[in-house]
Amino acid sequence: QAAVLTAVVGGTVAFANQDTDVDLTVDGRTTLVSEDADTVGELLAARGIRLGARDVVAPSPAAKIEDGDDVVVRYARQLEVSVDGKTQTFWTTELTVDSALRAVGIRADGARLSASRSLPLGRQGLALVVTTPKKVTLVADGKRAKLTTTAPTVGDLLTEQGLTLGKD
Repeated sequence: QAAVLTAVVGGTVAFANQDTDVDLTVDGRTTLVSEDADTVGELLAARGIRLGARDVVAPSPAAKIEDGDDVVVRYARQLEVSVDGKTQTFWTTELTVDSALRAVGIRADGARLSASRSLPLGRQGLALVVTTPKKVTLVADGKRAKLTTTAPTVGDLLTEQGLTLGKD
């Protein structure tokens, strides 16, 4: 009877301890998951999470996991940024426009952006237009005004200043 009891208890304990409870964070959303996995890679496979070459996971897929561990996945998204007409394409795992701009080294202090800095970057990516401040001299009706503007065109500058052109 003792042998049978030991086998039953041992089997129950082994079965109960099969799953590993981990906090899995994917693109900023954390979920407590319970999977029969020994490594990060096994956990991701069990959850159907596939990684691309530019995606980031920490710890690495080969790392062993234990109950209570944290696993973080960030999918890469494409960010196309046009700064004053010059366009560059970046890949980032950042989650907002502001953090992505900082991560790729674009200083946009005082600039006009085509999207809010707090806008979440979806996995589909984003095309962003940045217009930096420029010092201009505006002459209207013989009066000169030195201005700093983020207007992308002369027409936008005139509108910004409340000026309308006559037919001549």
